[in-house]
Amino acid sequence: MATARAPATSTGQAQSRGTRHQDTIHWDTIHWDTIHWDTMHEEAMHEDTMNRTAARNTARISDTERALIGRLGQHLLCAAFGCDPGLTRDAGRLGSMLEALCRRHGLTVLERFTHAYEPYGLTVGLVIGESHLILHTWPEHDLVHVDLFSCVPVDRGALLEDLGLQLRADRIGLLYDSTCPEGTR
Repeated sequence: MATARAPATSTGQAQSRGTRHQDTIHWDTIHWDTIHWDTMHEEAMHEDTMNRTAARNTARISDTERALIGRLGQHLLCAAFGCDPGLTRDAGRLGSMLEALCRRHGLTVLERFTHAYEPYGLTVGLVIGESHLILHTWPEHDLVHVDLFSCVPVDRGALLEDLGLQLRADRIGLLYDSTCPEGTR
């Protein structure tokens, strides 16, 4: 039998849906909190099972798989530090900068989207004919993260240098390149 504290009324008297014993309610039927607890328990068990399954299915990408990804396209992830704080808060300027960057590197812009986060931070993305270019900002850290996937080769050195200049970054670093045997440099 579950017990729960009865809510007080405006006069300070406890309200009861079951039998009242001081300010404690003894429920004669199943209480919704019990059902909710059972549901939460089932969800936790399911999540635990999913996590164990994911752990079994998570393995280092083989060289053969990496080569396949490399043949399909180039995936670059990079981070720019010490970026212009005004720019990291301006979705319009960032979008225009990304579109110009794509044109300079031979990529075809199809569509642009933006999302602003509260209290700050932006995601600016481009759907490009070759796949996507997405930029995420953390203005409070003067940090920008860039994700590019292109099914045509891109000169990563030239792209990183261009991105660093456009973002007015103190430094920019490559986090991942799918065309490198080890994935990063």
